[in-house]
Amino acid sequence: MNLKNKTKKQLAAEIASLQQRIAQLEKSQALRKQTEREMNRLNRALQTLSASNKALIRAVDDIELLREICRIIVEKGKYRLAWVGVALTDEVKSVKPLAQAGFEDGYLDSIKISWADDELGAGPTGTAIRIGEPCIARDILNDPSYSPWREAALKRGYASSIALPISLDNKPIGALNIYAEEPDAFDAVEVELLTELADDLGYGISVIRDRTEREKAEEEKRHMQAQLLQAQKMEAIGILTGGIAHDFNNLLTTIRGNTELALLKLTKKDASRKYLRRVTEASALAADLTRQLLIFSRRRPARFSSINIINIIENLVKMITRIIGEDIVIRIKKKDDLWLMNAHAGHLEQVIMNLMVNARDAMPQGGTITIKTDNVIVDEKRALSMPEARPGNFVCISFSDTGSGMDEATMQHIFEPFFTTRQAAGGTGLGLSVVYGIVRQHKGWISVASKPGAGTTFQIFFPATFSEEDEREHPSISRESLQGHGEKILLVEDETAVQQLATEMLQANGYVVSATRSADEAVEVFDEQQGAFQLVLSDMVMPGESGLMLVDKLLLQNPDLKIILSSGYIDDKAKLETILERGYQFLQKPYSLTDLLRIVHDTLSA
Repeated sequence: MNLKNKTKKQLAAEIASLQQRIAQLEKSQALRKQTEREMNRLNRALQTLSASNKALIRAVDDIELLREICRIIVEKGKYRLAWVGVALTDEVKSVKPLAQAGFEDGYLDSIKISWADDELGAGPTGTAIRIGEPCIARDILNDPSYSPWREAALKRGYASSIALPISLDNKPIGALNIYAEEPDAFDAVEVELLTELADDLGYGISVIRDRTEREKAEEEKRHMQAQLLQAQKMEAIGILTGGIAHDFNNLLTTIRGNTELALLKLTKKDASRKYLRRVTEASALAADLTRQLLIFSRRRPARFSSINIINIIENLVKMITRIIGEDIVIRIKKKDDLWLMNAHAGHLEQVIMNLMVNARDAMPQGGTITIKTDNVIVDEKRALSMPEARPGNFVCISFSDTGSGMDEATMQHIFEPFFTTRQAAGGTGLGLSVVYGIVRQHKGWISVASKPGAGTTFQIFFPATFSEEDEREHPSISRESLQGHGEKILLVEDETAVQQLATEMLQANGYVVSATRSADEAVEVFDEQQGAFQLVLSDMVMPGESGLMLVDKLLLQNPDLKIILSSGYIDDKAKLETILERGYQFLQKPYSLTDLLRIVHDTLSA
């Protein structure tokens, strides 16, 4: 039937059928396109999740992990922006960006996001952190909760976004934020996969932090073991050094004493006198060397006296210049009428030595060390402004260098034992802690000021004393006035050469001497003489009983005995504090003829 023969009714039916078929075809094509879009979304979400899981396995640093996840989301997921923010506990509960990838163009710097229950916390990020659930802005243009950030977001082409909470121990600590170019970009399946990604991210961060803490603990353990070994090594070296110094002081006592005795036998015109004087001078220098060794080993007797610190600084600077190096200039700015301080000279030398070596290490290319002294009166107001300070009169010593300086974090730890900024094998880390301990022992305090690249200044405050007495210095006195008058002395010395020397010195100057080599021998001689001695001069460190144990026994038989104890150093068997507490005199080796005669004369006269 041709078209002319068709009725209008038939034509209308065919047209309607054709339109129905076209509609079905269009519906089928739309469904296919929708399915393709959903499949594409699902595929990119799966690729994103797969790549992210691989990144989680490889990750060793949490921040680097966050950056990698953001990069994967943008590249694999084809999103416009991804960023991770951490929830801070500040007053406004702000959210701080930690990592981001994609087109950002200053967006994160220009916006303010909070997780508080207010306008700035009402967006997807704040809500997700606050409630612990994913939050979606399907249409940024029309979403009322997005008003604080809408203009900035639309300007950068963000049409929709999702925020997924990141949790540790079931507590949200931040959010993973993803932005898309088209509205309603996140369907149910994709949200489920992205939520799984955020959960995995929280677990990955937890694993990394746990592993980091374990590694840190292991590293601290290894570090402490290394410090212990170093401390044990330094202690062993200190013991060895102290023992060497003790034996060396005995030799120096013999050399110095015999040289003095030889000089007494010669006339003033004898040509040999100048050679013997040179031996005396050399033995004095050697005594200074052993004194430094004893400072290092911390076995030098600690006796306080009135001291002018300028003398110690000037003498030590002369000696330390070679150690410090020629590329470092040392300047001394001294106050002429500087007050005295009641201190231990050897400990002050150790403080100066440690600070100067510390300054040298901060100036590997050379520089300047400035040492300044001053009198300081600290009143109540000033004492409140300085930690550990108190009112009074103080001698202030400052050490400034032009070195690399320190940051605030370093300065908080510099006085802690074993803390050091030196490279491995560069030091014990005990130097400044020892300085701090010595200053505190002297009832003073120390402050430090420093900035990276601007050098460092240490200021030490020691209590001033106005007593002119100095135990290291004595008024000039003739040897004739130190002569004995037949007083009986029990000498106890295990070193043969020192025993012979001391015996000769004392006998030649009017004393009657009974020489022994040990505590047992001394007790035997004492009993034979029925305790008829005015004075006991004993070495402290001997085989068997110490000198201190010996005199305790002898005093039980003769309470009127005067006691002098002598040693080249102080160790656990020879404690100076105990000696001084009991009122005994102490004679430091090496000693000269005058030193010996003076202390014997003063002890017998006391």
